[in-house]
Amino acid sequence: MDYYTTQLLAMRRSFIELNAGFNKFIGMKFVNGNDNVIMLRNKYLTFEAKRKDMESIANNICIFSEKAQDRGIDFLYVQNPTKLDKYDNQMPFGADDNENMNADDLVKALNKKGVNCLDLRELMQQQGIDHYSAFFRTDHHWKPETGIWATGEIIKKMNEISGLNMDSSVGDISKYNIEVYKNYMLGSQGRNVGLNYADPEDISVITPKQNNKQYKARYYEFSTSYTEEGDFKEAFLEMSTLDKIDYYNVSVYSTYFYGNHERASIENKNADNDIRILYIPDSFSNSVIPYMAAAVKYIDVVDIRYFNGSLETFIEKNKPDMIVVAYNPSTFSNSVGGAFDFR
Repeated sequence: MDYYTTQLLAMRRSFIELNAGFNKFIGMKFVNGNDNVIMLRNKYLTFEAKRKDMESIANNICIFSEKAQDRGIDFLYVQNPTKLDKYDNQMPFGADDNENMNADDLVKALNKKGVNCLDLRELMQQQGIDHYSAFFRTDHHWKPETGIWATGEIIKKMNEISGLNMDSSVGDISKYNIEVYKNYMLGSQGRNVGLNYADPEDISVITPKQNNKQYKARYYEFSTSYTEEGDFKEAFLEMSTLDKIDYYNVSVYSTYFYGNHERASIENKNADNDIRILYIPDSFSNSVIPYMAAAVKYIDVVDIRYFNGSLETFIEKNKPDMIVVAYNPSTFSNSVGGAFDFR
């Protein structure tokens, strides 16, 4: 009954836009909906987040790391950033930066437990990266340019831990062609408040200048699967999402890696190594994994928010050299699946 009287309500989109437009007119910084949206002081949008007790999450990661190392598998937890800069809190009066506080608690607990951890928020601060320009204004994701930077930094940390000597220069943005699609992007937060409240923005499609590698990527969607094979664009980019502008029905961030999947398996046919990585991501890594694929022979991707199988059995079967878990703080309270159930 709730679904039919809300999601299928006649003129639903018009009512949402009318509500958001009125809120903007009177200066409201909060827009209530399925996910409450907050306008920051710098006009960026973000989702409201709740404070969480991170101890059980930290314990789960620690146990998973120990089990991996018992099998001779190196482990790394990557703390992806949230749109909110912990060093430049742009929240309006009355709102708290719960996502960064949750992430701080988790990173502190993991460091205390001796888990290998890379906090990309701190690297952004140390390298003087303008935090907010690294993100979309209307979406919770970082820009693909930021994903490429993150790829290089993650590989550097992986090399430091494992000695696998992967090519971290895949994170060098100068090695890529950038094609900008003007005003194609209305992100998850922008769609929640509508065009009366948020303006569309640009999104880049970023491809290697030396596009001489061939890939085979198999994507698993619950009971079905499909294979994309060829060069970078053919294997990793769903270009049909950019055929036309459709703000409310198409998420153009899902151009990267064909969106979210239960799992995926990638083979770099031109790799000069036999390295196999197990990557456990949220959607932030959709703009990381395709670029990392240039540096390794195999990447297995398991999104355990959607995966219903046994992760332990999967690891026993595929025997990765290293496991990477990479989450952004919004995943801590995400209603989809058990993101920290590594059984």
